[in-house]
Amino acid sequence: MCVDTGDLLYLLPFLPLLGRSAIIAGFVPLQNDILSDEEHDREGYRAHILALAGLSFIGVSAFAVVETTLKTGLSWAINYFLLSFFAYMFSLNLVYVKGRRWEDQLATALSEMGTLSLFLALIATLRATQSNAAVLMAGVATFVWVMDHGYRIYLDWSHQSKLLKLRK
Repeated sequence: MCVDTGDLLYLLPFLPLLGRSAIIAGFVPLQNDILSDEEHDREGYRAHILALAGLSFIGVSAFAVVETTLKTGLSWAINYFLLSFFAYMFSLNLVYVKGRRWEDQLATALSEMGTLSLFLALIATLRATQSNAAVLMAGVATFVWVMDHGYRIYLDWSHQSKLLKLRK
């Protein structure tokens, strides 16, 4: 069975689930802990997620109309916008009920998945325009996301390491 590289590109948005799964697996004893009020930060999460979910919804709606009428080659962008919207909505649902550390990690992973999907939608849109700057902009967007995600994973890993040391 041959795997199409296009199929692999649809798997890219799921990368944040790997990083967060590593944190959950690395700190299993902490994952059933109940979050403190500060760690809940439900209002902050909601505001952030709702704004970006709205952007994703507008993106998928607008691009679907444009693609249907003009056949511009935006199907990848539409799929990434749709995946972003679903990831943000699932994350929002988890934020309402999260109480344990593993639920917080899952909500964060879904939010990061939504953000990565937005970046991928931007890259797919630039590719569809066949602009000379598309490759450069795609590289910049990818670099920004990778650096941000790596730093977030590092911060969470450090935080959970400290919590685990305090427990011992």
